Amino acid sequence: MNIAVIVPPIEDFYHTPHRHASLGAEVVCTIIRQHGHESILLDFPCMGSEATDIPGELGYLREVILPGEYGPTAFFTRRRRYGPSYEECAARIAALKPDLAALSCFAFAYSDSCLKLLRALRRLLPECPVIVGGAGPSSMPDTFIGDNLADAVLRGEAEVSLPPLLDAFLKAGSRKLLQSICREIPNGVTAPLGKPPGPPGLTASAGEIQTACAASAVTKRFQQFSASISRGCPMHCRFCSISFSHGRDFRLPPLESAATRILERTAAEGVPGLPISINIEDDNLLADFGYCSALLERLTQQLGAISVTAENGMDYRLLDHERIDRLTALGMRKFNLSAGIVPSQASLQQRRSQDLALLEDLCRHLHAQGTETVVYAIAGFPGDSRRQSISALQFLRSIPAYSGLSLFYPVPGLPGCAAAADHPSVLSAGSSLYPWGESLSTREMAALFRLSRFINLEKHKHLSHRDKRLLDLIRRDKVLHTYIKGRDEPFEVPDYAADSELVREFFSS
Repeated sequence: MNIAVIVPPIEDFYHTPHRHASLGAEVVCTIIRQHGHESILLDFPCMGSEATDIPGELGYLREVILPGEYGPTAFFTRRRRYGPSYEECAARIAALKPDLAALSCFAFAYSDSCLKLLRALRRLLPECPVIVGGAGPSSMPDTFIGDNLADAVLRGEAEVSLPPLLDAFLKAGSRKLLQSICREIPNGVTAPLGKPPGPPGLTASAGEIQTACAASAVTKRFQQFSASISRGCPMHCRFCSISFSHGRDFRLPPLESAATRILERTAAEGVPGLPISINIEDDNLLADFGYCSALLERLTQQLGAISVTAENGMDYRLLDHERIDRLTALGMRKFNLSAGIVPSQASLQQRRSQDLALLEDLCRHLHAQGTETVVYAIAGFPGDSRRQSISALQFLRSIPAYSGLSLFYPVPGLPGCAAAADHPSVLSAGSSLYPWGESLSTREMAALFRLSRFINLEKHKHLSHRDKRLLDLIRRDKVLHTYIKGRDEPFEVPDYAADSELVREFFSS
């Protein structure tokens, strides 16, 4: 059986190529091949990009966008589609004449892009059976099911639902029978549920987990592979939707199985002579520090000196000086620490414990070693306020680490996010600055975004003469400035593009 595994294009103001590894789609391809079928991966976001107009749903962003803006304190100015046109994507899929098309949508915020490809594909292959999976469909399967859309959604982990579907579909082989097949398999959805379903009913056991690993970037200095090893999260943070895809039980595959998979991929796709960097995308691998350190030790034994990153973020609460030193010795060259919600009271309301004294201590320890550190924090969550967000930025400014401020992106099923199911999914992207509920306005979030970039400008070790002048000007006037194409001097960011009162409060705190 010939199965096309498809990652739809992405539409956003930015895309991070070296983080784009499509690990979920890689797992799907592995399972398909293990069952004796042929899989062809079409990872469309890797196939170029094109500037697009800001859609009508995001028209409110025009108020905070400054045409021609650029530089270290700038907001986004241009939206792009990462991947070919939807019609071209559909034509490439149709040319393969697949027996089954499997689309992977890794974030609810990109559901609209997935739907556009589904409709284009249906116009060319109306009888082709189509299934959809990934984090986006797992959180709100109703969005993807319909006459001109997918025949079924497979929620949660592919190891549970895909093998029985492949076995049954091989015997049936038609679109008409696909829905009846999917009704009988774990986590299969073939009709609207009427609400976000929450965590999947069944998850993969430790022995079933397929370690995901894929080449994600090549530079003149190194080749990067991205890997995902652990599954599940026992935390109940109100702002996080990972359990909708992977459940709440923390699980790890056998150590040797995970190491072997990563070593096989680096051997098959590695560039001779280039050092290897491994970016671990797990949310919770530190939950079993012994396993984590043993895995990295096993990889260094086989690959020699490697560099390690965890750009998705590590839970700092699971670290101490000794563990940091151990990870550094095993090749971790940069620490991306997840703080979640920084103000302590707000963090408790979001069901996430906080120890800012520990976080600051870890950052100072890393700084003393000369290790680059980024601290991720969230703003704009339901119930957030100006005071809380300014407090978060002030904390990020005070510690020896770069600011990784993320603007909250709601997912249907999260507390306080019911409205997300009734709005276009594009509004759920962090870059959309959409004011969800009783939280921050678009102008306030634009100010926070720019101030976070200002904090990083302050901490940059090697500034050009021009950027040093920009930094001195902002500090002196306590007003945000930026660069505009065609202007020789820095331009004062107007109130409509970033709430000036919030900026004043930040500098006067």
